[in-house]
Amino acid sequence: MQPSHQHPSPPEPLELGRCLRVRCEPGWSLPPHWSERLSDDDLWFVWEGKGKMVIDGQQTLDLRPGVGVWMRPGHQYLAQQDERARLGVTAIHFSNARPPSLPSPPDYRAVPDLAYADRTLARIALLGGSDPDHPQRDTLRTLATQLLAGFLDDYRAGFPEPHTITATPSPEAAPRLSRVLADISANPGSDWSHAVIAEHLSVPEHTARRVFRQHTGLSPRQFVIQQRIRRARHLLTHSAMTLEQIADGLGYRDVYYFNRQFYEQTGTRPGRFRRDARSRPPV
Repeated sequence: MQPSHQHPSPPEPLELGRCLRVRCEPGWSLPPHWSERLSDDDLWFVWEGKGKMVIDGQQTLDLRPGVGVWMRPGHQYLAQQDERARLGVTAIHFSNARPPSLPSPPDYRAVPDLAYADRTLARIALLGGSDPDHPQRDTLRTLATQLLAGFLDDYRAGFPEPHTITATPSPEAAPRLSRVLADISANPGSDWSHAVIAEHLSVPEHTARRVFRQHTGLSPRQFVIQQRIRRARHLLTHSAMTLEQIADGLGYRDVYYFNRQFYEQTGTRPGRFRRDARSRPPV
């Protein structure tokens, strides 16, 4: 008898660590100390803007929409953005060793389907990076690993469509809500007033407030503040931006208001948080 054809086993899912989708603030750059703190692999995917990355002082890469960069411990990565076309980046940190079934990916590759990769990674960043006990976390781990497999060997094959925010979405706005939440998370420093959010959802302001509360447990303002502070924590830890630059980039009218709101949300001041964060190993 002819032996039956056996399909290769799928790669063991990688464990997700820090996940975020951001529009880089004016003045952003990737400083030298970031590489020194890199203890596991990171995948960066550019969905908007332009920039340059230099690896180990030798290889210069163009950062543009559709480009993925796989970064490993033991190398130095420096990056700058074009201030006229600020970078939009989704970063996925994998916090366990790469299994033998998943070969080492290339440093740099353009994906064949920008829209699919952006939509998938945005979903992973929105859910996978915020709650380690999220009920969809195993699905997101598998999805991230499959997407990486496609990044490796240039194929796309039947990955599941990202789920909606809840099982019972509101008919007025839920089809647009996932994108709005991802956009706020990516660029929290923009004007996200109730009126602007309602316009994005194509519903009245009172409906926007209700939908937000129903699906996130927060008011629109509370969600925006949450995402601003989340991004501030990352910038304080992983960038060389001053407190003034961070406050301005995140939409605060002055650094004093930023300090006060950061303290209200975290129980510590931004300067103290930066000193403490840099004394700890990366998450």
